Amino acid sequence: MKTTKQFLGVILASTLAFSAAPVLAAPSLDDPLVAQGKVLFETDAGDMGCAICHGMEAEGSSEMGGVFIQGARMAQIQNAVNGAVPVMTFFDLSADELQAIEAYLDYLWEVNG
Repeated sequence: MKTTKQFLGVILASTLAFSAAPVLAAPSLDDPLVAQGKVLFETDAGDMGCAICHGMEAEGSSEMGGVFIQGARMAQIQNAVNGAVPVMTFFDLSADELQAIEAYLDYLWEVNG
């Protein structure tokens, strides 16, 4: 059976280990990847941008049928442009461009969360 002293030692060790873990910085428009994603999302992707259907903040647009996509993951974005959303199949985006859009959607999720 553990004593109170041993128990407190485990708690302290766990706390120190947790506090030593790196803290991830919140996404920022100062990050070149996020900034590139913003440009792609708003204007460049598919020569019109994602915002035309999904709204300027990826909040969705009932008029255009675009859904809320803040925080969407790479696999979800790839799925959409690879045929899961037929209207999006004309988007010809590189892996780097998709990563930038994902970074921007993460940014929007964080700032609007």
